[in-house]
Amino acid sequence: MWREFYIRKHDIPRKRVLSIELFTEIARHSPTGIRQMQDIPGFSASLIRKYGKHIIKTVQKAQQLSGHDDSEKQDTYLKLPVEMKPISEEIQQECKQLCQQCNINSILLPGKKYAFHIMQQWMKSGEFLLPDTVMQSWKKVLLQPLLDRLTHKYRHLKNSVLQSDIKQYEE
Repeated sequence: MWREFYIRKHDIPRKRVLSIELFTEIARHSPTGIRQMQDIPGFSASLIRKYGKHIIKTVQKAQQLSGHDDSEKQDTYLKLPVEMKPISEEIQQECKQLCQQCNINSILLPGKKYAFHIMQQWMKSGEFLLPDTVMQSWKKVLLQPLLDRLTHKYRHLKNSVLQSDIKQYEE
């Protein structure tokens, strides 16, 4: 949100401020000080001088809002087991088809992003779930039938099998 306000105020392109890759690194490291920012790959001294204080303030606010916990941070970057790739691809394909059928831009239902989240939730809980922000929007109406079909189709897979996969990929 900080970047969006900044680019609008100064009327400049997003990438000129900070790239998505750099934002990913910031999220991964959650720096709370200038010294920690220096350890982030791709974060130059000039970027730190220009945006450092704003980013640190934003990270601190985000941590307060989310009740920051490093154990949850690890789950965010959990890789999916190879066996789950076909299900993830199926979700991506379904999102693409929904966009075509409803004549909406594919950026509104990002298949890869949603597939990754849905699969992570399934691996953790045994349920196909969307992010809360999506479940509280119009997208739920479009995506809930997909979640229901996936739950029905893959109900035979046991949660214990998924949990053993998680332990294997966390190591």
